Amino acid sequence: MTSFPTETEIPARLPAGYRRQCLFAVTILLVEDSRSASEAIRLMAAESGARVRRADSLHAASRHLAIYRPNVVMVDLGLPDGDGMGLIRHLAAAKPPIGGVIALSGHDRLAWQAEALALGASACLEKPIASLAAF
Repeated sequence: MTSFPTETEIPARLPAGYRRQCLFAVTILLVEDSRSASEAIRLMAAESGARVRRADSLHAASRHLAIYRPNVVMVDLGLPDGDGMGLIRHLAAAKPPIGGVIALSGHDRLAWQAEALALGASACLEKPIASLAAF
């Protein structure tokens, strides 16, 4: 599984541009039905150097995953056509494996984080994402 450095793990002596581009060449599939949340995450990803593809439903995510393999998949748990937990379970068992699966929700993380991690999520983020460093 790919491990991405946190903001504090990147040495301060490196140029600021490097810190901003720490996800250069990473492709993220964002499975999120909210346009405003998608745009906020897209901007954070662009600032970090990552490319984002967006799917607004489980069905659209399945179509994307049939065509290409992203490095990371960010999954909103409340989607219009189902629960994102099932997609997390599916992605955790994928061969070849996805580099990282991140669960997203606007609800209190304590209510869903343990289940998401047990199903195979690499990390959990509560929306709205507080900062670029948290992203």
